Amino acid sequence: MNGDAIMLVTYTPNVSFTGLDTFTYQICSPTDPDVCASTTVLIDVVAPLAPPAVGDAAVATTENTPVSGAVVTTAPMTRASRTRSARRR
Repeated sequence: MNGDAIMLVTYTPNVSFTGLDTFTYQICSPTDPDVCASTTVLIDVVAPLAPPAVGDAAVATTENTPVSGAVVTTAPMTRASRTRSARRR
């Protein structure tokens, strides 16, 4: 092989692992196995986004009377809190 090459690797962290991990790889000349280069790859394994969540809410009404209230939810993609209106009939 002459020139640059692109090497693709697949990294799979252990189940439930989060944090920093590394692996080292080495390439050697096909014509002179004593001529090698190596490097270390640093991988930051982050926790997946949290599932959506909703807080407890309570409303009261009398029979046959609609009621409105608000519940607080956590959006799974942004982890931002939002207030959503809920209407029960």
